[in-house]
Amino acid sequence: MSADTIITNGRLYTVDPQRRWAQALAIKDGVIVAVGSELEVAAHGGPGTQVVDLRGAMVLAGIGDVHNHHPRGGQAEL
Repeated sequence: MSADTIITNGRLYTVDPQRRWAQALAIKDGVIVAVGSELEVAAHGGPGTQVVDLRGAMVLAGIGDVHNHHPRGGQAEL
């Protein structure tokens, strides 16, 4: 089972106290299946895997809470 995407050559903050930083990650069907060194994650690649080179950029996990409260928004405009 090859990853759909491998993100490599980056500084990935993992939020794991045992291993706070990684170099690469692999994604399959929208799920992270591997995080680690370039070598560890490369093992998840295959012929159809898209490889994204971050060129040293940082990845930081986050939550995108995209919602609003329409009644309150309308009242604020009045």
